Amino acid sequence: MSRKLALFGVVCLLGVILVSCSSCSKKEPGRYYNNRENFSMRFPVNWEVREGVMGTAVAALSPQEGSSDAFRENVNVLFETLPTRMSLEEYWNASLQVFSKTNFKIINQGDTKIGGENAKFSTYTCNMIGTDQKNKCYVLVRGDKGCVITCSAPASDFSRYETKFEEIVQSFRFE
Repeated sequence: MSRKLALFGVVCLLGVILVSCSSCSKKEPGRYYNNRENFSMRFPVNWEVREGVMGTAVAALSPQEGSSDAFRENVNVLFETLPTRMSLEEYWNASLQVFSKTNFKIINQGDTKIGGENAKFSTYTCNMIGTDQKNKCYVLVRGDKGCVITCSAPASDFSRYETKFEEIVQSFRFE
């Protein structure tokens, strides 16, 4: 009898483990998951998603609007391992020092929350590769990693994409 009870216990334990594992691996349909950096987010279904572009974890590009569309609006996510543990404020200040050495003009900046995490943001303009751009950049810190999410569009088109950019950024979460 005790052998049957032990076998029953093992079978029950295996059942619990299988149910637990299957619920852990369920992924939300239509959501991009990055297992390397342990985050996820939603991109519009018609946007092209590329991993590892120019050092990013992921970049999502809007559809090209005809043959004369020279700039594809985009959202990219970059992670970096911090040389020492830094607070969000310290990482933000280090990022601003990089901005100050470029032709970026900061329009506004402030605090926000993304996926329940404290974050900072800056909206700025710049000229890159002959295109006047407007960008909104968000900075987060988790553990020894800094995360930068940047939304870019030609300055003249930014307002058309601002709501879409905000939806994408607000869908970000650490997994």
